[in-house]
Amino acid sequence: MVLGLLSLSSCFDNNHLWCRRRVFQQLRRQVGDQTYDEEWDMMAVTFEAVCSMKRYFYRRYRRDLDIYMFPSAIKLSRTVLSTERDSLPLWGLHARLERARGKLNDARRVYETVLSTADDSSQGVAKLWWAWAEMEWLAGDDERARSVIFRAAGAGGSGGAMALLRVNRALEEKMRSVANWKEREAWACLRALLDVLAGGAHAIEDGMQILEKYIQEVALDALQRESAWTRMLLLEWKHAAQLRRQVRRGPVRKVVERALREVEEGGGINTIALGVFLEGEKGESVWGRVRALLAESGEEKSLVRRIWEVWLANWKIGKWEEERERIRTSLGIAVNEDR
Repeated sequence: MVLGLLSLSSCFDNNHLWCRRRVFQQLRRQVGDQTYDEEWDMMAVTFEAVCSMKRYFYRRYRRDLDIYMFPSAIKLSRTVLSTERDSLPLWGLHARLERARGKLNDARRVYETVLSTADDSSQGVAKLWWAWAEMEWLAGDDERARSVIFRAAGAGGSGGAMALLRVNRALEEKMRSVANWKEREAWACLRALLDVLAGGAHAIEDGMQILEKYIQEVALDALQRESAWTRMLLLEWKHAAQLRRQVRRGPVRKVVERALREVEEGGGINTIALGVFLEGEKGESVWGRVRALLAESGEEKSLVRRIWEVWLANWKIGKWEEERERIRTSLGIAVNEDR
């Protein structure tokens, strides 16, 4: 309800921003004499970032105005951190803001300072290690990313067969034994990225297999499985689309299709999974395979597949004119059925 009100309030001009900010302030918990709620603080900073980002793009369009990025979000984040210096999630959010501003050195300083004193058992430490390693990887600095992973596993340096073996074992132990599932997932992502950083034609496949092994071996509920599959798909997409690195389309496509089926069986409408699949099919001119996987299965279609059909009809330029009547009929049938 709160998020709905915030979305509705976006129709107002910037003079009403203070009203929306007050929502986050009022909903923070009162504990004794202290008012503190980490999640609401994070949402408040994120909200400021979104507002700043809107103004940033507006100012880019209006060339007579200055360009700036996230000033109010950075200011609020620093204010919150001045009193909550032990919150790893808040530090992680601040580092991501610096990263989004293109200030990678500032983000590195945050990660370096916080993680140099953090204990591995602290809540959120694995997510910070993963965020740092991913940042270096996406910046194209594979050696620095590998060094971060080695440090996360408690090993010095970034090379040597024996050191690599110890790091692999340490990360695999953490991804099986850590209690918090989000922390476990972050350790699994670090282990997968280590294989991706090895390079070669099969690197991304090896990394994806690590995450698939994690899904199969660790007891996960439906939400946790979907999250892990999504991590796997994003790893592949960033490797291929953002970094423009080599991918063998055939084997990767099979994994993506399997992930998409797993996500749908869990009942989730995961637009990331569908988007990665469709990106992989671009330029292949194989509309039949897309329809076969998502729309024409021959079995009773779930709500997820019905929604996907609408998206698919507009995915390919010129396809909507051909598909819209069939989609209307399909939705009409679904509406008349008690499902």
